[in-house]
Amino acid sequence: DIFTNFKYNIASKILITADLYVYSDRWAKRYTATTMAPLKLGAYVDGNLGIEYRYSKILGAFLNVNNIGSSRYQKWANYPSYGINVLGGVSYSF
Repeated sequence: DIFTNFKYNIASKILITADLYVYSDRWAKRYTATTMAPLKLGAYVDGNLGIEYRYSKILGAFLNVNNIGSSRYQKWANYPSYGINVLGGVSYSF
């Protein structure tokens, strides 16, 4: 399994981030009415990008795009991942 993270700060106002997750095949337990059998969860790659604008020390805005490749995978057995998703917002510090 591999994880890498990249952050770049532009003039203390704009912060750009990139994440890359690479996971190899994994195994889980699959239960039936009478037995337990192994279930192979396939390998996957998940990439994320984010940008944050810091207006001041207390006020900022951000936008994150997750699972850019819209990979379909199960991180845990029977729990499928979301496809591409976007999250944005405003941050305020007291």
